Amino acid sequence: MMEEIKLLTYWQYDENSQEFNTLLKELNVKFCTCLSENISTFEKRKNLKHIYLYNGLKYYENAEIHHELDDEIISKIYKYERIAMDIVNRWRRSYTSKNTYAEIKRIYYVLLRFWNNYILENKINMFILTIMPHIPCTYIPYILCKAYGIPTILQGVIPFSKGKKINYILKPSIEEIDINWEQRYLNVKKEYMQNKNDIPLANELNRYFEQYDISHKGKDNVIFYNEKNNLTEIVNKYFSRARIYIKRNDYKVLINKLRYLISTRAETAHFLKQVEKMEENVDLNRKYYFFALHLQPEATTLPNGGTFADQLMAIRILAKNLPADTYLYVKEHPSYWIQKNRLESVYESRSIDFYHQIKSLRNVKLIKHDFPSQDLLKNCVAVATITGTVGFEALFLGKPVLIFGHTFYENYPYAFPIKTVSECKNAIAKITSHKFNFDIKEMKIYLKSIEKYVVPLGANEKSFQDNGTPVVDKKDRQNLVDKIISFAREYY
Repeated sequence: MMEEIKLLTYWQYDENSQEFNTLLKELNVKFCTCLSENISTFEKRKNLKHIYLYNGLKYYENAEIHHELDDEIISKIYKYERIAMDIVNRWRRSYTSKNTYAEIKRIYYVLLRFWNNYILENKINMFILTIMPHIPCTYIPYILCKAYGIPTILQGVIPFSKGKKINYILKPSIEEIDINWEQRYLNVKKEYMQNKNDIPLANELNRYFEQYDISHKGKDNVIFYNEKNNLTEIVNKYFSRARIYIKRNDYKVLINKLRYLISTRAETAHFLKQVEKMEENVDLNRKYYFFALHLQPEATTLPNGGTFADQLMAIRILAKNLPADTYLYVKEHPSYWIQKNRLESVYESRSIDFYHQIKSLRNVKLIKHDFPSQDLLKNCVAVATITGTVGFEALFLGKPVLIFGHTFYENYPYAFPIKTVSECKNAIAKITSHKFNFDIKEMKIYLKSIEKYVVPLGANEKSFQDNGTPVVDKKDRQNLVDKIISFAREYY
């Protein structure tokens, strides 16, 4: 029997379901707080509390605090503070009509003070997130749990394809694959490397060979999911969001958000026309590394990219250290041009100076955003990415990958995790002096080693369902619960 658990969770698969009750029972949960997006459907039960995910700042400011912040806890979370501030900045329009640094810092400390008190006052000793922590009221509790040594279980996404269930992976933190992964990898390698028999993989992992392996025909590549809303659905979406602020009497915040949304589409269209004029044609006869920029702001870079959520930092390091005869081709994410109904301006992550800085670097080319990535992958020396699927796809082509963030394939033998200039130099030296070829057995060994905590699930999100992803069902929820229970018992 596990010790009594006081759980804090964001559970996006129905807190009223039988499967969630099974999770609480099997983990011996005596008290649970759910971060909830829809409080109207939440059943009131003893020892089960909810906190509305869209509470206004007054809710946190007016809370009774028994445990004040001090230098000890601030020092413990200092390494996370910059990312936390960036996340607050991204979501600032949900809390305030002001855009100053002082206001962003104030919001950060209001939320930090509330969650620090809540965790201590309620003796929280486990945190489960069925999402990566990328909004203030998931990321701030997450970093406090890390600082206090409280067990955390996160649900990270790994590549998916149109019409299939989405593959997720359970992780103990943003930075790690599960704690016993390395030993499993060594065991699988020992068992199968000299064995001529095929390595058995779950269907959801075998799918990647159909998707990426060039020996397969008619592969279905990963696509970016666009919502296919009609006008009525768009109006309903905006109105439902507006009601959140009306209910909170946050009219200044609401008006500020409306102004922002009205200006976003026109500003973005004008901005992207300027970017197109700066893009260059591609010369595939050159030696080059391929860097596919991430769509931002998204969890793939904030928080998963860490320091390198600033993608220009990674590009500069690469440009300084590539051989003199090698170029770096930087391609903007095409979804800025094709994604429908995006609610954030391109200015949240880009400026014209961003592209000027890229173009000013030695042997760096800002190439046309609509040039086929498959052609760039086939002809490049290597791929560089923060956490992108493009890196995983490159491995199937025998291309080494430099990874500046945290992703499920970062420990693959041809992948080079980069945090420092010296690591980048060493990786480039190895890439320059070695020949890399795709080894299907090595890839199967790697995927087999992470298989234990990969969870295929249907979708809650309409944008995925619009593109053929099955809806999450009872069997999916039970599968997730079983894996979380196994994870918690193995590590915690």
